[in-house]
Parts: sequence; structure tokens; C-alpha cells
Amino acid sequence: MFFEAKKQKTSLATSIKYISVDFELGFHHAIKKVFLEWELVGCMFHLKKAILTKCSKKWSHLANEQVWPSLSENISKLHEAQTEQEFKDNIIAFQHGYREESEFISYMMKTWLLDNARFPPRIWAQYCYNQEVRNKIKWTNNESESFGKHLSI
Repeated sequence: MFFEAKKQKTSLATSIKYISVDFELGFHHAIKKVFLEWELVGCMFHLKKAILTKCSKKWSHLANEQVWPSLSENISKLHEAQTEQEFKDNIIAFQHGYREESEFISYMMKTWLLDNARFPPRIWAQYCYNQEVRNKIKWTNNESESFGKHLSI
């Protein structure tokens, strides 16, 4: 209802094509239900934060200060792939690099890397967008979150 009310009160909704979001399914569903024409773009900060949080709870050895920087860099490589083939090659390298972590790889595939994943690459991987769009998209929503935080009472 909140989004429906906002849509009725503003003409801004008709000029927006992309919205940077974090990774909360309920939020994704609410936006897509009301703003059918908006394309969701996953915030890279929140992508890494979600993976780090999961690792901290389930695979703490992957979240420690010796391993996490490398894992974070590998996630960035997936995000920054410019073609579908480069993305697929990066997935293979990612799987190989963490081959001893089959449960973690399964989580990554089902949650982030497969086309039918909970948060599929089309939301957060650059290769899914043409170059013009890549240049316009803000790959983070930290600015809007900061703005919202300062507005809250």
C-alpha cells in the first residue's frame, strides 16, 4: 500500500527506469508489484554484506579477515564481468577456488549465481545491462539509505 500511495502522489514514478535496491525479497516483490516498469539493480555493498553475514553465521572461516578480502574480490569479479561468457568463466573460477566448500558453493549458486537463483545475476551483474545503462546506474543505494536515515525521527 505504501508504494501504491507513493505512485499515485508523484509523477516521478513514470520517469524512473532503474532503482538500486538491497537484497530483501519482500521489498523486491513490493516494488515489482506496483512499479512494473522499474528494473531492480542490486546494490554491490549490500550484496557483499549479505554474503558476509551468511558466511559469518554458517562458514565463519570464510568471513575471517584473512579470507574475506579475497572472497570479496572474487564477488566483485563476478559483478564486473562485461559479457555472459566472462561471467560464466568467473563462476567456474569461483567454484574451483572454493571447491573444498561444497555447501558454500551450493548456497552461492542457489542464491546468487544461477538464472533462477533467489537473487539472480540479472539484478546485480553488469553484463546483464548494455554499456549505456552500466554508465548511468549507481551500483549502490548507500546514498539513498543515508538520506532516509537522516529523515527518520
